[in-house]
Amino acid sequence: MNDTVEAKPVPHPDTQSQPYWDAAADGRLRLQRCTGCRKFRHYPQLVCEHSYSLGVE
Repeated sequence: MNDTVEAKPVPHPDTQSQPYWDAAADGRLRLQRCTGCRKFRHYPQLVCEHSYSLGVE
């Protein structure tokens, strides 16, 4: 039997994903929403993959 314990992966937030990780630490789910097409974005990203809009809320 192997008694080695592997460490859990740790996120490395960037400017786009920091609000998501801050909310997760508080037990909340926070997602980006495109202001152009109103679709949710997950994972947090700069450009909407549906409308290519930069607008986000």
